[in-house]
Amino acid sequence: MSPLRRILLAAFLAIATLATVAVYLLPNVTAATFVTVQAIVTCDGRTSAAGVAPAEPCSQRLEVAISIDESYPMPVTLGFAGDAFEAQLRATDGDSPVWVAVADDPSLEQTSDSPTGAGDRAAVVPSGTSRPDLSWPLILDLSAAHIASGTYALTVRAYGVESTALDLRIVPPTSAGD
Repeated sequence: MSPLRRILLAAFLAIATLATVAVYLLPNVTAATFVTVQAIVTCDGRTSAAGVAPAEPCSQRLEVAISIDESYPMPVTLGFAGDAFEAQLRATDGDSPVWVAVADDPSLEQTSDSPTGAGDRAAVVPSGTSRPDLSWPLILDLSAAHIASGTYALTVRAYGVESTALDLRIVPPTSAGD
């Protein structure tokens, strides 16, 4: 084999290796960097846009949905442990949550089936924006909950990726006879 052919073959192999890393390995190893999670909040029947707090305070019912935006042009695989979806409501001046709701995704792979080697489970997230169909709704009935009036931070988590906190004003209804 001539020296020119060896150089061309080496260049081809180097380019093929880089392409493999860029197209497959990179998005699966660093998948979470391509995924953004946001809460979609429905307060007393009024739904706000993804990642936007409602203008009016919540007083009766808080329903949380999740929006997942995957910016890589191909699906990515996320490895994680625990529940597929979670919503937490915390007082802005407190550490422990005043409300936690979880939902699962029964279609996910488990432990030994996971191709990521990280966590107990794996989820393939398609490119673009998706809104998962939750197996259990993330709903808080404020008329039955013991939550004081105030501003709370709502975070959601999907497949191990957490959203930024969304500030919600909550004014629960007063009990009869108060």
